[in-house]
Amino acid sequence: MCSGCKVCIPLCPYSAISYDEELGACTVNEVLCEGCGTCVGGCPSGALRVRNFDNEQIFAQIEGVCGA
Repeated sequence: MCSGCKVCIPLCPYSAISYDEELGACTVNEVLCEGCGTCVGGCPSGALRVRNFDNEQIFAQIEGVCGA
């Protein structure tokens, strides 16, 4: 899904994102990534996701807290 626009690269405070010339897309080094989500908010194509924070998981957490 990554369009290769490189918007996320300067947004990452941990320098965990780089551009892969062969793929024509940005890749995330999961060892360096701290999961702050800054890149997710800046990604115009919506290609980036923070591990353990997709919609289904967030809704499950809300249901668990609310007892629904």
